[in-house]
Amino acid sequence: MMARLKLELLLIDSSYEPIKPKRIQAYVINSLKELKNEANTIKCNTVVMCSLAYAFSSTNEGEWIQGSIADYKEELDKSNIQPLSNNYIEFIRYGQHYMEKNGEGNLALITNNSFD
Repeated sequence: MMARLKLELLLIDSSYEPIKPKRIQAYVINSLKELKNEANTIKCNTVVMCSLAYAFSSTNEGEWIQGSIADYKEELDKSNIQPLSNNYIEFIRYGQHYMEKNGEGNLALITNNSFD
């Protein structure tokens, strides 16, 4: 609820005027987990969406995301695949999934600075 309020205040401050008065649909969820509720329906069927990675270390061990990033780990030295198990890589894969599903899209990320 706080996220919705902050977004509405930001839009008011930027002089945004909606075509139809409607509450902003903001859901704070773990995007990388399968959910069985209204947020999951919107997550799966909405073209415009913003997802934020909030931590480097991943605690997302759901079947869907682990299965989705498995193809990134194929044909790699199995002794050094740990760097592929973090939120940044998972959100890149998440974005790729929706771009493939929708046939188009943009992916923008703010990442850490640990790239070599």
